Amino acid sequence: MLRAEEVSAAADAPEVAGNAQQEVFPALGLDKAELERLRRMGGRYRDHMAKDGCSGDDRRAGGAEQALGLEWSIGFSCGKVKLDYSVTFEDVEDVPMAISRATAGLVEMDLHRHFRSEVSSAESLCFGVVANDCIWRERRHGKNLGSKDDAIWTCSVTDALDEPDSCIFVDYYTAAPDLQELRGVALPSPDPGRRRPSAGLSMTFQICPLKSSYSSRYRVVCQTLLEPSEEAYEFLLKAPETTLTAAIGGQVSEIAGRLRNFLDASPLIEQRLYQGPRSELYRKIQGHLQA
Repeated sequence: MLRAEEVSAAADAPEVAGNAQQEVFPALGLDKAELERLRRMGGRYRDHMAKDGCSGDDRRAGGAEQALGLEWSIGFSCGKVKLDYSVTFEDVEDVPMAISRATAGLVEMDLHRHFRSEVSSAESLCFGVVANDCIWRERRHGKNLGSKDDAIWTCSVTDALDEPDSCIFVDYYTAAPDLQELRGVALPSPDPGRRRPSAGLSMTFQICPLKSSYSSRYRVVCQTLLEPSEEAYEFLLKAPETTLTAAIGGQVSEIAGRLRNFLDASPLIEQRLYQGPRSELYRKIQGHLQA
């Protein structure tokens, strides 16, 4: 698994014509596809870390729930909804194992239905290609967003544990809705009655070990950029502040509770850790934390 300094270095590499791209990083033996992947992942990682949380132009609300270790905020801008939340896990017996488990639970998108109630199903479209750069198809019904989606997501994983932010960075982002092929992978058409969301939507997770003299802790930070229907967006914009805070706060608390239970206890994560197609990726993350 390549680390943040390597994907950032590749993102800075000059464009080179033809097969000469293989010579940019001879020590890593990168070919054209690998260099494209690292440029893309490095650029997205740096762009994300340069942003300052959730900042909507039209309005913003937020809250916290101490019992869940939860903080959240929501913002609105140009027809998009930006929802951020973080969940802190306290008194963790084995932080490297817990972070490895959390990474598996968040990277394996077909398991998201256990904490994201809007997800109907998800399937990988590229098993056996690159463990830390996957393509997923997700069917979901966002009742509050007024949409039934059949989305194509790329999921990239960057080990940024040695960076100032000290995290595993799990980055989901949508492809252009009219694409029929993505990096050599054939994309299925959306199901009848479902839309394919526009490009540029995102859902990121930062899984961060927290240093403390009195407790072993880690935190999961989720930042999402969503595209509701026009009617749902206008409704959210016009909702009274107390109504918006209560409604969104209640939903985020439900997600946070499900997420905690899922990451702490789901046997499905255990299977992916040791027998899944990305088990080597999770082993390397645990090894880096233990080192």
